[in-house]
Amino acid sequence: MSISPKSSSPKPSPLKSVKRLSQLTLNLGRAAKRNPRMFGRRLESLVKELGVITPYTAPTKPVAHKPAPKTKIAKTSIAAKSKSTPHDDAAQSLKLNSSFYDIMPLCAPLSIQIDPELAKTPTLNVLIPGMKMEAMSGGPNTALSLTYRLAKHGIPVRYLSVNAPPDSDHGPVFQHIMNLAGHDEKLEWVSIVDADNRAVPISLGENDIFFATAWWTAQMVKQALPLFDVKKFIYLIQDFEPGLHDFSSYYALAMDSYGLDFLPLVNHPILAEHYIRDKIGNFENPEFAERTTVIDPAIDRTLFHMIPKSKTAKKRLLFYARPTVAKRNMFELGVIALKIAVANDIFKGQEWEFIGMGEAFHPIPLGDGHVLECAPWKGMEGYAQQMRETDVLLSLMYAPHPSYPPLEMAACGGITVTNTFGVKTTDRMQKVSENILACEPTPEIIAKTIRVAVETSNNHKARKIGAESFKAPKNWDESFADAEISALNFWNQHVNQS
Repeated sequence: MSISPKSSSPKPSPLKSVKRLSQLTLNLGRAAKRNPRMFGRRLESLVKELGVITPYTAPTKPVAHKPAPKTKIAKTSIAAKSKSTPHDDAAQSLKLNSSFYDIMPLCAPLSIQIDPELAKTPTLNVLIPGMKMEAMSGGPNTALSLTYRLAKHGIPVRYLSVNAPPDSDHGPVFQHIMNLAGHDEKLEWVSIVDADNRAVPISLGENDIFFATAWWTAQMVKQALPLFDVKKFIYLIQDFEPGLHDFSSYYALAMDSYGLDFLPLVNHPILAEHYIRDKIGNFENPEFAERTTVIDPAIDRTLFHMIPKSKTAKKRLLFYARPTVAKRNMFELGVIALKIAVANDIFKGQEWEFIGMGEAFHPIPLGDGHVLECAPWKGMEGYAQQMRETDVLLSLMYAPHPSYPPLEMAACGGITVTNTFGVKTTDRMQKVSENILACEPTPEIIAKTIRVAVETSNNHKARKIGAESFKAPKNWDESFADAEISALNFWNQHVNQS
């Protein structure tokens, strides 16, 4: 779909334009709320009616975030290469220029040159925000572990570090990936490429397939796909990521990513239920929802398991505290709830210590001589030991994903207090483990639930039953079994057709 000039029509008066703009903007907002896929269509209508964009010639080379040095770029027209869908009709008809994204560098389009020689070796391009040891956390680790398992099937894998340059020494990162995948061999068909510097194009083959690992990487894929034969991609969804942002441009683009054409791999059954129940993006389509592959994350029982504990030992409440890096963990509500609990003598009669972990913070007085102290990060072994020695975990997460700490605590036989969110109900979390108490996220109700957790923590028989009722997979081979099959089928289907 293209935008035609209105050369013969008189321009509307400024007052009429403002009134019409107001009405169209209201319609645009309603369309985005009801169905993200309608967003592009209504946006184009707004652009056409107001004459915001003038005619142009479709670009003949890939976009670049910064001016690229002179190099041979594939002469590929976006208009000629793409098969438009209702979702991206508007986007396909607009001239893409990286300067548009200068104010949104998080999702700046990749700088790509098509190398005809690489067409002979289709490769899975996995977009990772930063291929650096300091950036290795739960989300990237899951993506790396799954995709290296795909590489073990012989699929060439290229890790693109898209938001930060990779470590100059790839050795530690590769060793980390091999450890995650339970593989002791460095596969020669797996590589790491610096895609962060948009001034330097990366060479890819037109038969390549993309694997997105976060909403902003899905947006990068969206902008790149017109250059490639396969117009679909694999999307690993590990959270409701619009919730990482305020209602904003980033929120809108995160929502938009779920309306693209992709194979959905969703990390956790409850998160998948959220997308399907709320009919988010393409998940409103029953056929699309039906082909969603769910990953039930593994909890390593060699690290997270119940240990004997003396009845006279000091008791511990562990608070997953991240005051600045993750507002969705609701640090403030947690602190207020702890103060209410102390003021209501919930911890009377036993000696308790209060430890916060997750991010550095100054000690916080809770009242009655109790202080919330910050524990340093001691590595995965130290973290697991800390969990095993804990009686009650307070771990809040204003999102549909249950997050990992409550699952790990359940396996250790401790009692977790967490919050509800949509499909993440009290009953649903009890089905995950009887050791998980989910409540409404208000300070008063959280404090009351802490009281129940403290009382239950003295019942070691109940804690053991809760730990034994926890049915999550014990290893990632089991967790990834279905996702591996889905991704391999996707690869075989589209590589053979390209």
